[in-house]
Amino acid sequence: MDESKSTAASVHVENALRTVDKHAKEKNELDAISNDVPLGKSDREELYMFYEVRKPPTGSMLLSSAIANFKESHPPVHRSKYLNKSSRLLGGRVRSHAVQNNDKVLRQFEQLTRVDIDQKNDRSQHLSRYNSLLKAGRYIGFVRLHECVELLNDMEIKGILDMTKVYHAKFFNVCKRQKAVREAFDYTKLIPNPKLSTFNMLMTVCASSQDSEGAFQVLHLAQEAGLKPDCKLYTTLISTCAKSGKVDQMFEVYHKMVNSGVEPYVHTYGALIGGCTRAGQVAKAFGAYGIMRSKKVKPDRVVFNALIAACAQSGAVDRAFDVSAKMEAEIQPIDPDDLLLVH
Repeated sequence: MDESKSTAASVHVENALRTVDKHAKEKNELDAISNDVPLGKSDREELYMFYEVRKPPTGSMLLSSAIANFKESHPPVHRSKYLNKSSRLLGGRVRSHAVQNNDKVLRQFEQLTRVDIDQKNDRSQHLSRYNSLLKAGRYIGFVRLHECVELLNDMEIKGILDMTKVYHAKFFNVCKRQKAVREAFDYTKLIPNPKLSTFNMLMTVCASSQDSEGAFQVLHLAQEAGLKPDCKLYTTLISTCAKSGKVDQMFEVYHKMVNSGVEPYVHTYGALIGGCTRAGQVAKAFGAYGIMRSKKVKPDRVVFNALIAACAQSGAVDRAFDVSAKMEAEIQPIDPDDLLLVH
């Protein structure tokens, strides 16, 4: 009887232990999955934690579960590595918007830079074309020079013209050779702040074309620009009048020059005497020579040759030899041209 009771008791104990072990095993598996609880705890602690997880879920647990489910059903969108992790939530939207604005500004800057590079390339291509036309203009004529000016005008309309990149003297020299006065004036208008040297080059173009009206216009433009004409500009204007056979205008410019405080030099008197010689006005030629002597300006070969030519044209051979003697009497003797002496 006692043995049967003992056996029954042992059976109950074993069944209880199996039940505990079963529950403990289930508890350990559940804790390993849900809470990462390490295995190997004591049975008492396992039983306690087993019944603890069986408690009804709290609000925080529900929220955590909802967030976990949301993350599983909504995988994160790939973003820049420079964004903070918090940008994945509501606060990150603000930062994402700021980054988008920065990207927009960067794209705009890149576009402006690209436009600037395109303009530089466009300017380079136009200038290359301009130089080719100018080179052809030296041999073909003013038609190419007109195309040069049109090309520069087109660059100005596009806003890519920089006249500091254009060699002015080269253009004026070609105009001088081709007698392209109009193209020279059109070119000058494209120069933002022309200097006195610019008007001097323009004046030489008028002189080569014997365009006295254009030459006086150059003088007017220089004065309008607030520049004071120098001796070179006045002398070139006198030379232009001389080549045009306008002796009276030539002397008017001379007197205007002196009255404005500009001191004439030997080339100025050479232009005066040369103009009188071309016009066959020997008396005025020697009159200009007398003024030069009174100003204590030393004559050069050009002046003496012009005087001898004037004497030759009028048939005053003796006077021509007198001029030759004066040349030899200079401190540094000047030999007259043989051709002039023959005439």
